[in-house]
Amino acid sequence: MNETELLALLRRIAKAGLGRLPKKQNDRSALLALSLTALDPAGIFDEAEVDDHLSRWLAALQGTSAGVDHVTWRRALVDAGMLRRASDGAIYRIRPERVEAELTVDARSINPAQIFVEVERGRAAQLEARKQAAD
Repeated sequence: MNETELLALLRRIAKAGLGRLPKKQNDRSALLALSLTALDPAGIFDEAEVDDHLSRWLAALQGTSAGVDHVTWRRALVDAGMLRRASDGAIYRIRPERVEAELTVDARSINPAQIFVEVERGRAAQLEARKQAAD
C-alpha cells in the first residue's frame, strides 16, 4: 500500500474507530505492517516488549475507546508472518521483508496517531462551525 492509500485508510478508521481488525485483507495487512515500523527490524524482542509497543500503538489509535487488544494484534502479526515467534514463545523477531511487501517506503514513515489527531481536530472544528452557525 502506498502513502496515499494508507492515509485514506487511516482517515477512514479514525472516523469510524478501530473496533476490530479490518476485514479487508489489504487494509489489515497494511495496518499490521505499520504497527511494526517503529521497531528495529533487526531487533530481538521478548513478549513483554512486543506487548508494550503494541499496547501503546493501539492506544494512540483507539484513545480510551474499547477496540482491538494488543494480544489479538500480536497474534494477527504472527499469523500474517510479519512477526516470527520462537518455538518456546520467549522471543520475537520482525520479518522486515513482509513489512516491506505491504507498505511502500513513503507509507512506512506515516505516524497513524498524528492522522487520528488531525481527523479529531477536523471533527471538532466542524462541530464548532455548526454550533456558531446555529447561534
